[in-house]
Amino acid sequence: MLIAGFGNIASGHIEAWDLRGYKKIGTCAAPDTTSLQWDPRGESFITATTYPRLTVGNGYKIWHYTCVLMHKHVCQEKENLLALSWQPGNFPKSDLSKIVPKAIEDSTPKPTAAYRPPGAKNRPSTFTLHEQEKPHKPGETPSAAPSKQAIKQKEKREARKARKAEEKAQGDLNSSPPTASATPKQPFVSTGDPEKDKKIKNLNKKLSDIEKLKQQKAAGKQLELNQLAKIESESGLLQELAQLRL
Repeated sequence: MLIAGFGNIASGHIEAWDLRGYKKIGTCAAPDTTSLQWDPRGESFITATTYPRLTVGNGYKIWHYTCVLMHKHVCQEKENLLALSWQPGNFPKSDLSKIVPKAIEDSTPKPTAAYRPPGAKNRPSTFTLHEQEKPHKPGETPSAAPSKQAIKQKEKREARKARKAEEKAQGDLNSSPPTASATPKQPFVSTGDPEKDKKIKNLNKKLSDIEKLKQQKAAGKQLELNQLAKIESESGLLQELAQLRL
């Protein structure tokens, strides 16, 4: 049985196992493999790099079942290998030969390691695939990055909590008993002068607005600068009102 992995991660690593004794009998590497087939007798297998899956390095290799390379063919420049298969036919069953053939030299260049700048050599990598993933040392299992759906759900929960807290604070403010008026409302008494009466009514309205602002301030509401200035002008308005009523 063969166990193999191809692609950027596995790099064509192949292992041959004897299932009768669960024993590994050989290993080899066939990078850039796009096709792997056992021969009908089960004594060898072939790996190939074909077009159009890969446009360069086309060719094939024949391996003994112990992962020993027996034959190799590399396509010339501008020559592409479209497909490869064993010749069909009926082959008699026979026991596998225990004689391992002599291996030929495999001149296929090994895949080079990823480039690292001189300053990063001999130092642990802190590369992260996802923005939410924290940097981790080699050999450590990175924590799973939350999905977009999980992030949205978290934002909704936080917004819901903030909204409930705001509603609760507003409810406490509305349910709090009104504070006693520091300035009793003066009943309107006509002075007989329409001009004075108009000014008195205007001053009473301003004092009423100031009283509302004072209640809001006592309840903990943040007032603006112009509102605070109105509160500070209360004493002057009271003096003016008293003079008009003389």
